[in-house]
Amino acid sequence: MKQKKQLFSLLIIFFIIGNFVFFPDVSIGQGVKINIEANKKKCDKHTSELVNFHALYKAQNNLGLAQKSQKVDLVKKMSVAAKARSQALDALMQEDPQIIFQLAMTPEQIEEFPQEVQVELEEHVDMEGVLETIIKDYFDEGVSLTDHSLIVGDQRYSLHSSEEILDIVSGSRIQVKGIRVKKRIAVPQKGENK
Repeated sequence: MKQKKQLFSLLIIFFIIGNFVFFPDVSIGQGVKINIEANKKKCDKHTSELVNFHALYKAQNNLGLAQKSQKVDLVKKMSVAAKARSQALDALMQEDPQIIFQLAMTPEQIEEFPQEVQVELEEHVDMEGVLETIIKDYFDEGVSLTDHSLIVGDQRYSLHSSEEILDIVSGSRIQVKGIRVKKRIAVPQKGENK
């Protein structure tokens, strides 16, 4: 346990030093903002690629021009773009979960893609499961982290929001509406209907 605390302390120190070495005129808060903007640009880039490949795929299908090998190639390109987009969304989820609601495709848009591509995209979810709350205290560093997860069957989804998620006891059954990216779910802020 002591080794984990020491490792965590070293990681924090490297993060702080790294910010000053790579962004000497940028405060830590601005460094996070730079990450958000960089990941947002990546997401936009991969979304454009995905939409362009999909438009070509649909046009070739509608005109009957595409050979099977061309269709397979376009589906592969869409899958690669969707995976890269999903990675950017996953990083954004950890930095600013609410931005996911601005960048997410609608369920109708997602439905238009081939099934092989849909599995790589975000999903609008309405899930019921058991809340698991873990509080991690790092007394030496004066840091306390609270992680919330939704357990559905044998699956665990990390819950993310820009505000405190719940005042519910760990182990309670809850209903969660949000947007799932990989094993993370962005939960809208109170009062938002997403």
